Amino acid sequence: MTSCKTYHKYSDIPRGEWSELLQEDDMFLSEDFLKIIERSHQDEISPLYTVVKDENGVLGIIYSQVFDFKNSKLKNYIDTSKFNITAILKSQIGRLLGVKVSFLGNLFLSNELAFKFKGEVLTQSKFNGILKHIQESSGTKFLLIPESYEVFINKNSSKIKQINVEPDMHLKVSKDWNTFDDYLDCLRSKYKKRHRKIYVNSKGITKKEIDSSELKSKAIHLKELYGQVYEKSNFNSAKFNTDVFQGLTSLNKNIRIYGYYCNDELIGFSSVIKNNETLYAHFVGIDYEINHKYDLYGKMLFDHIKYAIDHKLQLIKFGRTACEFKSNFGAEPRLSSGYVYDKTGWYIQLLGPFLKLLKPKAWIQRKPFKLNEDR
Repeated sequence: MTSCKTYHKYSDIPRGEWSELLQEDDMFLSEDFLKIIERSHQDEISPLYTVVKDENGVLGIIYSQVFDFKNSKLKNYIDTSKFNITAILKSQIGRLLGVKVSFLGNLFLSNELAFKFKGEVLTQSKFNGILKHIQESSGTKFLLIPESYEVFINKNSSKIKQINVEPDMHLKVSKDWNTFDDYLDCLRSKYKKRHRKIYVNSKGITKKEIDSSELKSKAIHLKELYGQVYEKSNFNSAKFNTDVFQGLTSLNKNIRIYGYYCNDELIGFSSVIKNNETLYAHFVGIDYEINHKYDLYGKMLFDHIKYAIDHKLQLIKFGRTACEFKSNFGAEPRLSSGYVYDKTGWYIQLLGPFLKLLKPKAWIQRKPFKLNEDR
């Protein structure tokens, strides 16, 4: 018989149960990684650790996060082109959704797997039971489910509603790119000119790694720089705490923070996580007052591409923000959906009209590579 148990602190999990199914490359589900996230975000999220067992032992684990869903920016995603009444909904939707919800994943890692199961044991029927258990354990009104669970979801259920979400921007690193110049040679002339412009404008910027000993002294400045990016984004969930860098860089040499300086003043930072053959380039901090003058963000993206090429990686995951801008560098959208679940179905019916109107902001996909480029 299958049973579920959810813990609100990692330290409450019986020793060995969470790590039983994990392998060395499961960094984002590892004990050390999750404990650092838990410790650094106590004001923003409450973690949930769900262990699924039967009489033979652990069958699977699911990591979730509870946060306050009271985002006034959600109204930016309401499509008002169909009904006049949605103009009213757009102004009120942020208030209507001011509740605590559970997210079946890590809000700070776009659509990364936040579960591990033994073999093929996670059927749709078992998954429905797990969803009900997690909602009851969390005490939340509904669950948000990323696309990574799609194969286990019964889309015809009255308790589940599919929603559109912003795409995750990916850049596949060509096997023919041995140097950054190889990447540049694949760009059309228009985009090569853009690179030259970024190169010229950013000449006054120096970049250097911020090691773990420096991160503490720069903690306040890093928060301020990330705060500018957070406030500028179209949609905000829980706010990432840059203090987490101090623990993560000490934990793993493949997690690095780079500072960008102008006249010895820190004006931005970028973070990279190298895991398996993928580079995660999600979190940045930027002083927007001088960003445009120095093309700082463009320089960061080029630096990420060079890093991936130099380290023989296969993929760069740039995250969900600034989709059109990132497409200028070759990133392409990985279109995805999310799901809303409520064990009673009541919230699904109530929010149904609003959920149908959620639509990511339109943008233009740029095509910077030469047409004959075989990637």
